[in-house]
Amino acid sequence: MFNFKIIGSGAFGQALGRFLPNSEVFSSKFKPLLNSNDILIPAIPSKFTADFLKNFFDSNKSEPAAIMLVSKGLSSSKLLSFEVAEVLDLPILFLAGPNLSKEMEHDSKLLSFSIAGPDSFKEPIIKSIPNAIIEYSNDLTLVQIASVIKNITAFLIGYLNLGENARSALIMQGMKEAIKLSYLLNGKSEVNLESILQPCFSDFILTCTSQFSRNFQAGKDFIAKKQEGTKESLSSIYNLFEMIQGFGVCFPLIQATYDVVALKKDIDINSLQENIIKF
Repeated sequence: MFNFKIIGSGAFGQALGRFLPNSEVFSSKFKPLLNSNDILIPAIPSKFTADFLKNFFDSNKSEPAAIMLVSKGLSSSKLLSFEVAEVLDLPILFLAGPNLSKEMEHDSKLLSFSIAGPDSFKEPIIKSIPNAIIEYSNDLTLVQIASVIKNITAFLIGYLNLGENARSALIMQGMKEAIKLSYLLNGKSEVNLESILQPCFSDFILTCTSQFSRNFQAGKDFIAKKQEGTKESLSSIYNLFEMIQGFGVCFPLIQATYDVVALKKDIDINSLQENIIKF
Protein backbone atom coordinates (compact mmCIF):
# COMPACT_ATOMS: atom_id res chain seq x y z
CA MET A 1 0.00 0.00 0.00
CA PHE A 2 1.32 3.41 -0.96
CA ASN A 3 1.13 6.70 0.89
CA PHE A 4 0.48 9.82 -1.17
CA LYS A 5 2.49 12.98 -0.49
CA ILE A 6 0.87 15.86 -2.37
CA ILE A 7 2.84 19.05 -2.99
CA GLY A 8 0.63 22.02 -3.83
CA SER A 9 -2.31 23.29 -1.82
CA GLY A 10 -4.45 24.56 -4.70
CA ALA A 11 -8.01 23.39 -5.34
CA PHE A 12 -7.05 20.12 -7.04
CA GLY A 13 -4.27 19.31 -4.57
CA GLN A 14 -6.66 19.84 -1.66
CA ALA A 15 -9.35 17.77 -3.37
CA LEU A 16 -6.90 14.90 -3.89
CA GLY A 17 -5.79 15.16 -0.28
CA ARG A 18 -9.34 14.82 0.95
CA PHE A 19 -10.02 11.83 -1.26
CA LEU A 20 -6.86 9.73 -1.53
CA PRO A 21 -6.31 7.37 1.41
CA ASN A 22 -3.10 7.77 3.42
CA SER A 23 -2.40 11.17 1.91
CA GLU A 24 -0.89 14.42 3.14
CA VAL A 25 -0.94 17.83 1.45
CA PHE A 26 2.04 20.17 1.73
CA SER A 27 2.80 23.67 0.57
CA SER A 28 5.17 23.85 -2.40
CA LYS A 29 7.67 25.51 -0.04
CA PHE A 30 7.81 22.42 2.18
CA LYS A 31 9.95 19.37 1.39
CA PRO A 32 8.73 16.29 3.28
CA LEU A 33 10.98 13.30 3.76
CA LEU A 34 10.01 10.40 1.53
CA ASN A 35 10.46 6.65 1.53
CA SER A 36 9.85 3.69 -0.77
CA ASN A 37 6.19 3.48 0.25
CA ASP A 38 5.46 7.03 -0.87
CA ILE A 39 4.08 8.36 -4.14
CA LEU A 40 5.01 12.02 -4.61
CA ILE A 41 2.31 14.07 -6.39
CA PRO A 42 3.35 17.57 -7.53
CA ALA A 43 -0.04 19.26 -7.88
CA ILE A 44 1.39 22.39 -9.45
CA PRO A 45 1.16 23.95 -12.95
CA SER A 46 2.99 21.95 -15.62
CA LYS A 47 5.32 24.82 -16.55
CA PHE A 48 6.87 24.65 -13.06
CA THR A 49 6.80 20.88 -12.48
CA ALA A 50 10.13 19.68 -13.92
CA ASP A 51 12.18 22.50 -12.37
CA PHE A 52 10.36 22.10 -9.07
CA LEU A 53 11.13 18.37 -8.91
CA LYS A 54 14.77 18.89 -9.84
CA ASN A 55 15.20 21.49 -7.09
CA PHE A 56 13.21 19.34 -4.67
CA PHE A 57 15.51 16.34 -5.04
CA ASP A 58 18.70 18.42 -5.24
CA SER A 59 18.16 19.30 -1.59
CA ASN A 60 16.12 16.28 -0.50
CA LYS A 61 17.96 12.99 -0.96
CA SER A 62 15.06 10.79 0.15
CA GLU A 63 13.40 8.93 -2.72
CA PRO A 64 9.75 7.94 -3.21
CA ALA A 65 8.52 4.84 -5.01
CA ALA A 66 7.41 7.00 -7.93
CA ILE A 67 6.30 10.43 -9.13
CA MET A 68 2.63 10.77 -10.04
CA LEU A 69 2.00 13.69 -12.40
CA VAL A 70 -1.43 15.34 -12.41
CA SER A 71 -0.90 18.51 -14.50
CA LYS A 72 -2.70 18.35 -17.85
CA GLY A 73 -1.00 21.24 -19.64
CA LEU A 74 2.09 21.42 -21.86
CA SER A 75 4.90 23.77 -20.88
CA SER A 76 6.95 22.91 -23.99
CA SER A 77 6.65 20.79 -27.12
CA LYS A 78 7.51 17.76 -24.96
CA LEU A 79 5.15 15.78 -22.78
CA LEU A 80 5.54 16.50 -19.08
CA SER A 81 6.71 12.95 -18.37
CA PHE A 82 9.52 13.41 -20.91
CA GLU A 83 10.60 16.65 -19.19
CA VAL A 84 10.60 15.01 -15.75
CA ALA A 85 12.48 11.94 -17.03
CA GLU A 86 15.27 14.25 -18.21
CA VAL A 87 15.92 15.48 -14.65
CA LEU A 88 14.93 12.46 -12.52
CA ASP A 89 15.59 8.73 -12.66
CA LEU A 90 12.38 7.60 -10.98
CA PRO A 91 9.28 5.71 -12.16
CA ILE A 92 6.63 8.10 -13.50
CA LEU A 93 2.87 7.71 -13.25
CA PHE A 94 0.20 9.99 -14.66
CA LEU A 95 -3.24 10.56 -13.13
CA ALA A 96 -6.07 11.79 -15.33
CA GLY A 97 -9.80 12.31 -14.83
CA PRO A 98 -12.65 12.14 -15.24
CA ASN A 99 -13.22 14.33 -12.20
CA LEU A 100 -14.04 17.96 -11.53
CA SER A 101 -12.26 19.36 -8.47
CA LYS A 102 -15.33 21.54 -7.80
CA GLU A 103 -17.47 18.43 -7.33
CA MET A 104 -14.78 16.41 -5.55
CA GLU A 105 -14.95 18.98 -2.74
CA HIS A 106 -18.51 17.92 -1.91
CA ASP A 107 -19.11 14.44 -3.29
CA SER A 108 -16.68 11.53 -3.41
CA LYS A 109 -19.11 8.80 -4.47
CA LEU A 110 -18.37 6.77 -7.61
CA LEU A 111 -15.19 8.63 -8.48
CA SER A 112 -12.98 7.15 -11.16
CA PHE A 113 -9.43 7.86 -12.29
CA SER A 114 -7.37 6.94 -15.31
CA ILE A 115 -3.80 6.21 -14.24
CA ALA A 116 -0.93 5.36 -16.56
CA GLY A 117 2.46 3.96 -15.64
CA PRO A 118 4.61 0.82 -15.51
CA ASP A 119 2.76 -2.49 -15.28
CA SER A 120 4.48 -3.25 -11.98
CA PHE A 121 2.55 -0.42 -10.29
CA LYS A 122 -0.92 -1.49 -11.45
CA GLU A 123 -1.95 -3.80 -8.60
CA PRO A 124 -0.40 -1.81 -5.72
CA ILE A 125 -1.92 1.45 -7.03
CA ILE A 126 -5.38 -0.08 -7.34
CA LYS A 127 -5.10 -1.53 -3.82
CA SER A 128 -3.90 1.83 -2.48
CA ILE A 129 -7.00 3.65 -3.79
CA PRO A 130 -9.84 1.24 -2.87
CA ASN A 131 -12.42 4.04 -2.75
CA ALA A 132 -12.22 4.79 -6.50
CA ILE A 133 -12.73 3.03 -9.80
CA ILE A 134 -9.27 2.84 -11.40
CA GLU A 135 -8.65 2.31 -15.10
CA TYR A 136 -4.94 1.57 -15.40
CA SER A 137 -2.94 1.78 -18.62
CA ASN A 138 0.71 1.15 -19.40
CA ASP A 139 0.55 3.69 -22.27
CA LEU A 140 1.86 6.81 -20.55
CA THR A 141 2.07 8.74 -23.80
CA LEU A 142 -1.52 8.08 -24.86
CA VAL A 143 -3.12 9.02 -21.55
CA GLN A 144 -1.09 12.26 -21.35
CA ILE A 145 -1.85 13.25 -24.95
CA ALA A 146 -5.54 12.45 -24.46
CA SER A 147 -5.59 14.67 -21.36
CA VAL A 148 -4.20 17.58 -23.38
CA ILE A 149 -6.35 17.10 -26.49
CA LYS A 150 -9.61 16.63 -24.55
CA ASN A 151 -9.03 20.13 -23.16
CA ILE A 152 -8.46 21.48 -26.67
CA THR A 153 -11.63 19.71 -27.82
CA ALA A 154 -13.66 21.12 -24.93
CA PHE A 155 -12.41 24.62 -25.72
CA LEU A 156 -13.40 24.29 -29.37
CA ILE A 157 -16.86 22.93 -28.48
CA GLY A 158 -17.45 25.87 -26.14
CA TYR A 159 -16.17 28.33 -28.73
CA LEU A 160 -18.23 27.00 -31.64
CA ASN A 161 -21.42 26.65 -29.55
CA LEU A 162 -22.97 24.19 -31.99
CA GLY A 163 -25.62 21.52 -31.33
CA GLU A 164 -25.31 18.19 -29.56
CA ASN A 165 -24.72 16.24 -32.79
CA ALA A 166 -21.74 18.47 -33.65
CA ARG A 167 -20.43 18.11 -30.11
CA SER A 168 -20.42 14.31 -30.34
CA ALA A 169 -18.62 14.48 -33.70
CA LEU A 170 -15.94 16.76 -32.24
CA ILE A 171 -15.45 14.49 -29.21
CA MET A 172 -14.93 11.49 -31.50
CA GLN A 173 -12.49 13.48 -33.63
CA GLY A 174 -10.60 14.62 -30.54
CA MET A 175 -10.11 11.01 -29.48
CA LYS A 176 -8.91 10.09 -32.96
CA GLU A 177 -6.36 12.91 -32.91
CA ALA A 178 -5.15 11.83 -29.46
CA ILE A 179 -4.57 8.27 -30.68
CA LYS A 180 -2.89 9.36 -33.89
CA LEU A 181 -0.49 11.74 -32.15
CA SER A 182 0.38 9.27 -29.40
CA TYR A 183 1.24 6.61 -31.96
CA LEU A 184 3.39 9.05 -33.90
CA LEU A 185 5.22 10.08 -30.72
CA ASN A 186 5.74 6.40 -29.86
CA GLY A 187 7.11 5.72 -33.35
CA LYS A 188 4.19 3.53 -34.36
CA SER A 189 1.85 3.72 -37.34
CA GLU A 190 -1.16 1.68 -36.21
CA VAL A 191 -4.23 3.63 -35.06
CA ASN A 192 -6.68 1.75 -32.84
CA LEU A 193 -9.62 3.70 -31.42
CA GLU A 194 -10.40 0.90 -28.97
CA SER A 195 -7.16 1.57 -27.08
CA ILE A 196 -8.46 4.92 -25.87
CA LEU A 197 -11.96 3.88 -24.82
CA GLN A 198 -11.21 2.51 -21.35
CA PRO A 199 -8.67 4.99 -19.97
CA CYS A 200 -9.76 8.20 -21.71
CA PHE A 201 -13.31 8.12 -23.11
CA SER A 202 -15.11 9.23 -19.95
CA ASP A 203 -12.57 12.03 -19.41
CA PHE A 204 -13.38 13.39 -22.87
CA ILE A 205 -17.13 13.20 -22.20
CA LEU A 206 -17.02 15.01 -18.86
CA THR A 207 -14.61 17.75 -19.92
CA CYS A 208 -16.46 18.42 -23.18
CA THR A 209 -20.00 18.45 -21.76
CA SER A 210 -20.00 19.68 -18.16
CA GLN A 211 -21.02 23.24 -17.39
CA PHE A 212 -18.32 23.18 -14.71
CA SER A 213 -15.53 22.30 -17.17
CA ARG A 214 -13.02 25.15 -17.17
CA ASN A 215 -11.88 24.45 -20.72
CA PHE A 216 -15.41 24.20 -22.11
CA GLN A 217 -16.18 27.53 -20.43
CA ALA A 218 -12.89 28.95 -21.73
CA GLY A 219 -14.18 28.55 -25.28
CA LYS A 220 -17.29 30.52 -24.43
CA ASP A 221 -15.28 33.14 -22.55
CA PHE A 222 -12.84 33.53 -25.43
CA ILE A 223 -15.60 34.96 -27.60
CA ALA A 224 -16.53 37.39 -24.82
CA LYS A 225 -12.83 38.22 -24.23
CA LYS A 226 -13.03 36.93 -20.66
CA GLN A 227 -10.00 34.75 -19.92
CA GLU A 228 -9.57 34.25 -16.19
CA GLY A 229 -8.01 31.46 -14.16
CA THR A 230 -6.00 28.47 -15.36
CA LYS A 231 -7.25 27.09 -18.67
CA GLU A 232 -4.97 24.28 -19.89
CA SER A 233 -6.35 24.53 -23.43
CA LEU A 234 -5.18 28.13 -23.86
CA SER A 235 -1.75 27.60 -22.33
CA SER A 236 -1.10 24.34 -24.19
CA ILE A 237 -2.21 25.03 -27.75
CA TYR A 238 1.02 26.78 -28.81
CA ASN A 239 3.20 23.91 -27.59
CA LEU A 240 0.80 21.27 -28.91
CA PHE A 241 0.86 22.90 -32.34
CA GLU A 242 4.66 22.91 -32.26
CA MET A 243 4.62 19.24 -31.26
CA ILE A 244 2.73 18.15 -34.38
CA GLN A 245 5.05 19.96 -36.79
CA GLY A 246 7.21 17.61 -38.81
CA PHE A 247 4.77 14.70 -38.84
CA GLY A 248 3.21 15.78 -42.12
CA VAL A 249 -0.30 15.21 -40.75
CA CYS A 250 -3.12 17.75 -40.44
CA PHE A 251 -4.80 17.50 -37.04
CA PRO A 252 -8.07 19.39 -37.70
CA LEU A 253 -9.07 20.23 -34.11
CA ILE A 254 -5.55 21.22 -33.04
CA GLN A 255 -5.20 23.37 -36.18
CA ALA A 256 -8.60 25.01 -35.68
CA THR A 257 -7.89 25.82 -32.03
CA TYR A 258 -4.48 27.23 -32.92
CA ASP A 259 -6.07 29.39 -35.63
CA VAL A 260 -8.56 30.80 -33.11
CA VAL A 261 -6.21 31.35 -30.17
CA ALA A 262 -2.90 32.24 -31.83
CA LEU A 263 -3.91 33.65 -35.21
CA LYS A 264 -7.26 35.19 -34.17
CA LYS A 265 -8.98 33.58 -37.16
CA ASP A 266 -12.61 32.58 -37.41
CA ILE A 267 -13.42 28.93 -38.08
CA ASP A 268 -15.00 27.94 -41.37
CA ILE A 269 -17.25 25.02 -40.38
CA ASN A 270 -17.33 23.58 -43.89
CA SER A 271 -13.53 23.54 -44.10
CA LEU A 272 -13.31 22.00 -40.63
CA GLN A 273 -15.71 19.24 -41.66
CA GLU A 274 -13.74 18.55 -44.84
CA ASN A 275 -10.50 18.26 -42.83
CA ILE A 276 -12.14 15.90 -40.35
CA ILE A 277 -13.43 13.68 -43.16
CA LYS A 278 -9.94 13.56 -44.71
CA PHE A 279 -8.21 12.76 -41.39
